[in-house]
Amino acid sequence: MLIEAYGVAARVDLPQDDAVQAAARDVFPPGWTESKGKPGVHIELLASDDLLQVKLDGRPMCQPIEMVLALGVFESQLRFAIAKLAPARTFIHAGVVASGGRAIVLPGHSFAGKTTLVSALIRQGATYLSDECAVLDADGLVHPYARSLSVRGPDAKRGTRLEVTTAVSATSLGAEVADQALPIALIATVNYRSGASWNPEFGTPAEGALALMSHAVNARTAPEETLRLVSAAAEDATVLHGERGDAEQAAAELLKLLAA
Repeated sequence: MLIEAYGVAARVDLPQDDAVQAAARDVFPPGWTESKGKPGVHIELLASDDLLQVKLDGRPMCQPIEMVLALGVFESQLRFAIAKLAPARTFIHAGVVASGGRAIVLPGHSFAGKTTLVSALIRQGATYLSDECAVLDADGLVHPYARSLSVRGPDAKRGTRLEVTTAVSATSLGAEVADQALPIALIATVNYRSGASWNPEFGTPAEGALALMSHAVNARTAPEETLRLVSAAAEDATVLHGERGDAEQAAAELLKLLAA
């Protein structure tokens, strides 16, 4: 089948298994549609006995593995492939919420506590855009990438089977989900550290742009275009950096700052 998301057409080949096909469609990029365009990406989910393998443009992305793990590889490879080709967009590894029509962007690597903080923010009334991707355009706006939140178990460790996540919908946490692009009011790089107090420092828009740049998918392959887009996004934003402890406290402080 051919699908399109964020201006990129992709050919997706799935096994002839209704359960696998339904599970794969659940992790397609948010807002995807069927397409008749020329695909720029070819991704395959191949059945091998009771296991699944992912190939991207003919290259194996993993050995045959269990379905729940293969779907994680499938989702991430499709997302990054689309991110690299999306016209006039740059994808930032970040959580995103909004309040009052203005967005908070939380750049960070995996295991930095983004999803925990996003969950706390939407429990306190923020609108949900993403726990994974901030999609920026040339006007400095951030677009929703509103997939289900990927909540890891308490014993999750990077690169292990324990890293498997549970998909939790934002609406099940009582959140509204954004359906349009919004201006960025706050860029906060506040990674989790056990026992840390809330005492972040303010930064400049240039530091905000660099924080976005350091988590951009296309930072190496299209550095000039990426820098232009992140600079536009950070131009009018308040910038914070530091560490945080309790997510509920950090969420309250961020929403208070946004309101002010």
